[in-house]
Amino acid sequence: MHTVQVEQVERFVAREQLEAANVRVHGEDFPRFFLDKGEENRGRATLAIYRLEGEATNAPILADLGDRAAIFLAHLFELLKGQARGESGPLRTNGVNIAYIRDHDGQLQVVNFAWGSGSKRWNMAVAGHWGEWPKGAYVISCI
Repeated sequence: MHTVQVEQVERFVAREQLEAANVRVHGEDFPRFFLDKGEENRGRATLAIYRLEGEATNAPILADLGDRAAIFLAHLFELLKGQARGESGPLRTNGVNIAYIRDHDGQLQVVNFAWGSGSKRWNMAVAGHWGEWPKGAYVISCI
């Protein structure tokens, strides 16, 4: 595990930040759950980034993280903006990253994202109840 600091975000709407974070959304669920979700006054935070040592499903990951599982979408986009051109940094640019984020109804959703070496963008989707995450995937959570 390693940690990373994210700055305070006063006002955030995902639709307005896609270009700055260089994100391409895939599927219908991300727009439905998050595209127009607003967040305000998200204070500075320390996030933890874990590397899965083996394949894992959501249930044991969530059990291990407990109350620390959910992060704010605004904080995730701050991380993405720091690596918007595929630069090295805390996020994995050669594999899968996942984060658990509450949608506009407060339901926990699994957001997965990966750097597209061909598209030169972050490719992001809501994973639903995707079965198994690969060994080496990064999981972002609160500390």
